[in-house]
Amino acid sequence: MSNLGDRMKLYEEPTSLRLQIKTPVVIRVDGRSFHTYTKDAQKPYDELIQGAMQAATWALCSEAMGAVIGFQQSDEITVILQDWQNYESEQWFGGNVQKIATSAAVIVTNAFNSYPGIVDTFGQASFDGRVHNIPHHEIVNHLIWRQQDTLRNSVSTLAQNNFSHKQLQGKSCDEMKAMLLDRGVDWEKYLPTFVRHGFVVRKQYVQFEGAGPLEHGVSSWVKDFNAPLFNENREYVTSLFAEV
Repeated sequence: MSNLGDRMKLYEEPTSLRLQIKTPVVIRVDGRSFHTYTKDAQKPYDELIQGAMQAATWALCSEAMGAVIGFQQSDEITVILQDWQNYESEQWFGGNVQKIATSAAVIVTNAFNSYPGIVDTFGQASFDGRVHNIPHHEIVNHLIWRQQDTLRNSVSTLAQNNFSHKQLQGKSCDEMKAMLLDRGVDWEKYLPTFVRHGFVVRKQYVQFEGAGPLEHGVSSWVKDFNAPLFNENREYVTSLFAEV
């Protein structure tokens, strides 16, 4: 070893895991101890916390290299990255797992805590992150999986706001919906779409005349408060990604 620094860097190599290149990357950021953090929040959802989570989703999508779509529900944010748009495309932080996960958590934490009124009302929040690859054909399925969790959670939370734990014990989502309807509470009408289906931030491409798909165009981020069910509209997601 030429110097102490070179030797110290050698110790880092075994734990410096890297993601597979030219393969979809999923970043998942979750609130830490949010059950305690949100104990005084409005139920079935809190507009202030929801606004802060939406702002944090926007921030992560804007800063993560290769981000294509972000999905938020409750205290959870999922962002999917691509690095195969063209031959010059690169991974965020060279695919370094630790750097991506920690940077994503920091971006979300800072954006969330910077949202007007959030710290004064609830105090400082913190988030942790994880990152992994998935196959190309699983991109939509991954988001369907997270959205299905969103649907279940929104029904369950609304039901818990109207019934006791004992009354809901062992009940399925459909049974809880029926119980709510019997009480005059329509889940689909009572909760906004971004709570039932999740909130989405996605790339929007504007093509120049004669340009090919996702080439020579201009992209911008757009917020979608009325996202569709992904299992009924897979193209909503697949149309955003470059062909393999």
